[in-house]
Amino acid sequence: MKTAALQYHLNLGAADHLQVLHHAHESNLAIVISSANCWHERVYTKREAILKAEQLEASRVPDCYTVQNPIKRGKTRAWSNLSCLANCFVDLDTYNVPELAGMDKHDILQRIIADHPDMPRPTMFADSGRGMYLVWTFKTTKPATFKPAWQVIENNLVELLLPYGADPKCRDVARVLRLSATENSKTLTLANYEQIGEPVRFEDLQRFS
Repeated sequence: MKTAALQYHLNLGAADHLQVLHHAHESNLAIVISSANCWHERVYTKREAILKAEQLEASRVPDCYTVQNPIKRGKTRAWSNLSCLANCFVDLDTYNVPELAGMDKHDILQRIIADHPDMPRPTMFADSGRGMYLVWTFKTTKPATFKPAWQVIENNLVELLLPYGADPKCRDVARVLRLSATENSKTLTLANYEQIGEPVRFEDLQRFS
C-alpha cells in the first residue's frame, strides 16, 4: 500500500517553537547561546523565554538552544532540577549514514514513518541545519519522579532510530536542542521546525517502546 503524503504545517518561528514544545506547563525554561567556545546559559520564566526567543530570531543570533524539559523556579538546568517531564526527542545525525547523506530531510522523515507505522507520530520535525530532530510533546506532563520510565522510552526511541543516525549520546532528560529559526554556524543555515502532529500521551509512547 502506498504511504499517503504527509501534510506539513507552516514553519515555526522561535517563539512558536517554544509554545508548541512547552504547551502543557508554565514552568521555567533555559535558553543557551554558544559563542566563541563559551556556553552562555540562563533560566527564564516561560513568558520571558518566549520573548527572548523572539529577540534572538530577530537579531539573527547564531547557535541558540533551548531545554526540552522544564526547570523548577530558581534552579539551574540539571536533571535533578526538572519540574516535570514534557517531551521526548531524538537527534538524528543523518549525515553520518551514507545511504541518507544528502537526502532531503522530509524524504528521510517519510521513510522513518513508513518503516515504523506503529510509532506515534512526532509532534515536531526539524532540520537542525545539518541533521534533524524528532520531538514528541506530551498532551499532559508527567511528574519528574517518572524519569526512570521516561528514560526507558527515550532509550528505546534512540535505539529504534539508530539506522537513521540517532545520536546515542543525546538521550539525557535535561538536554538542549537548537532553537527554531536561529542559525547553525557550522552550515550557515537556519534550524527549521515544523509541527507535523498533535501532542501524544506519555502512555502511548510507553506502550510503543
